[in-house]
Amino acid sequence: MMDLDMSDAFDSDNMDPFYVVRQAQSLVLGRTVVTPTTLGPYYGVVCAAGKNDMDRLPQGTQFTRGISVVTQTKLQGAGRTGTQDYQPDIIEWNGGQYLVVHVDPYQHVGPGFWQVLA
Repeated sequence: MMDLDMSDAFDSDNMDPFYVVRQAQSLVLGRTVVTPTTLGPYYGVVCAAGKNDMDRLPQGTQFTRGISVVTQTKLQGAGRTGTQDYQPDIIEWNGGQYLVVHVDPYQHVGPGFWQVLA
């Protein structure tokens, strides 16, 4: 494990702004109701992750893209905070929307950093 504090390397010249759509989920008359709230702007180092391919399926064509974000903003996947249920966050970056699928502490970069795959 590195013993370096890289927080100075994460300055505004190296980071991209992004927004987060936090999706509170509740049950109303037996149906799921999602209440989105847009938060930000937040900042992080954003790069491609995974395949960036076009998939041809019987029901149509879709383009699959993924990003990795290293940030000091704690994003969340599906879960519960206190008594509130949430669907995974959506990252809005560079004209696209990316569903958060994985959040890991990234402490070897510096205290309070997170790596998010979306």
